[in-house]
Amino acid sequence: MSTTIEETLTPSTPAAPAADKGQRTRWARDFAIVGASSSFLAPCLIVGGALGPATLIATTLAGGATGAALGALLRRPLAGALGATPWPLIALLMLAIGAAWGAVVGAVGATVLGADAGGYIGPRSSIDLAVYTYFMGYAAIAAALQLAWFGVAYARADRAGVATWPLVVAALGTPFLGWAGLHVLSLGLSTLRAL
Repeated sequence: MSTTIEETLTPSTPAAPAADKGQRTRWARDFAIVGASSSFLAPCLIVGGALGPATLIATTLAGGATGAALGALLRRPLAGALGATPWPLIALLMLAIGAAWGAVVGAVGATVLGADAGGYIGPRSSIDLAVYTYFMGYAAIAAALQLAWFGVAYARADRAGVATWPLVVAALGTPFLGWAGLHVLSLGLSTLRAL
């Protein structure tokens, strides 16, 4: 049995490591976009102009960097065997991972806010602890809810070979939904108090 030159020079298996690296890079890029944009928009919408530019820059960079790492780390388990797990269980897992992700970004924001306001880093009084609790709590809730839907939808789209960019664009609107939800909650509480 003779082989041709083309058969000899053509590998029998595709370059899986290169394809896997490209997928990991796409996941990292998309999660970085979602993390950075949400980490910028959410504080702007909730607190408004009360935050200095250093705090917004720090939360944006922290959200983007941790989002890239998270996307790269989650790609293999979610696209692999874990991707076959029922989506409600994956959503619960993403809820927990998102809460940790948001708490880290919130801690970065609170630390930089403290440095901006008083020239120090870290909690020093009960007021500072309240700022940390506020930042970390809101960021943990926001990231948990966002990753619970985005992570599941993104993994399912990736497994199905469907374009994921519409999910990234949709995720950019999540902070606006959170802002609207806070206003509806505030309006509802005000109405209940008036009764």
